[in-house]
Amino acid sequence: MKYLYGVNNSLNTLVRANEQVYKGRNLLNPEDDPVNYLTAYNIQRSVDDATQYNRNANNALIWITNEDNELQNASKILSRAKDELAIQGINDSQDADSRKAIAGEVLNIYQEMIDIGNSQYMDRYIFGGYETEDIPFTSGERMVTSVISNLNGAEAFTSKLYGDMPDLKEGSYTVRATAVNGVVYVSMLDSQNNNVIIDSNGSDETTENGNLTSDILTTSFVPGQVISTGRGVGIKLPEDMLDGQSLQMSFNYTPGDDVRFVGDDGEIQSKIGANQDVTLNISGQDIFMETYRTVLGTMSNTINGLPISETTLFSSMDGANISQADSIVFSGTDHNGYKIGIARVTSPENAKLDMTNATIDQRTITLTYAGKQYDIVMDKKRL
Repeated sequence: MKYLYGVNNSLNTLVRANEQVYKGRNLLNPEDDPVNYLTAYNIQRSVDDATQYNRNANNALIWITNEDNELQNASKILSRAKDELAIQGINDSQDADSRKAIAGEVLNIYQEMIDIGNSQYMDRYIFGGYETEDIPFTSGERMVTSVISNLNGAEAFTSKLYGDMPDLKEGSYTVRATAVNGVVYVSMLDSQNNNVIIDSNGSDETTENGNLTSDILTTSFVPGQVISTGRGVGIKLPEDMLDGQSLQMSFNYTPGDDVRFVGDDGEIQSKIGANQDVTLNISGQDIFMETYRTVLGTMSNTINGLPISETTLFSSMDGANISQADSIVFSGTDHNGYKIGIARVTSPENAKLDMTNATIDQRTITLTYAGKQYDIVMDKKRL
């Protein structure tokens, strides 16, 4: 029996040795050596994680390198447009044919910029934010279709898109225009019955102090007049519309003409270490479109010299001990593409306010901003 036991034991040892050689490891099962098996498992997991981090880092480097190459190409062609073609175009020695040729080159640069904005890596659009599978920059003809009105003679059509206002998104809209005491009030709703922000007075003031936006456009009432919303859509009131009447029109809108960014501003993160992520992309809207956001101040956006995060408390920032004459200035546009400016209250004609006998409730204006309410109390006097 001892002989057979010894033979079986030798065979088992030989089989185990062969399996160890075949699998390339000494520990085959957890029960063989639980402590060393757990140690080996943790080491192997660390090796696997490191291998994955290395793959992620290499992929991130390629992605970022592609972005950098495309942005350098964009910088080169824009420099040619600004430093060469623009200078050539203003030269008095240029005739009509040569200026036409320059215009053709500028048009080619315009298309090249669109192509750069739609660059891909591994069939993914690198400037589309999270929307990497859909082309981020598109252009086409702006259209207003399927117009239905409750008053005969009313029209809706494409009109000028004001320079500091974004184009409407594709979809169906409803415009309402009500004439009251010589003033017409215009509002717009989207397909979800949400108010749409439009110009406040129907006049393009882009090159002056900028256009004021509101959910109600107010202007003098003139039958048959054309009113521009500033968002790429205009309406024409009926010639026989009367004071006191209300116009309601529905239509479908397709944005176009100008290049549109249909991606988002999402940032794609890649893990290149146990506690280290890297951002792979830059949103094309921040690079190629007019929308921009800047914050300028007399203090640094750092904590102990390191960059702040999205959850950083203001009081924790370097130099947060604000003193008199320090400032923070916001400029640019908001996330909807509207130009940031000072809030103003407008009226179609001079307001006559007599607060001498008004109660405090009657003299209080409540302003709601960013989910908070602020009370403004007017002085008890004639304004």
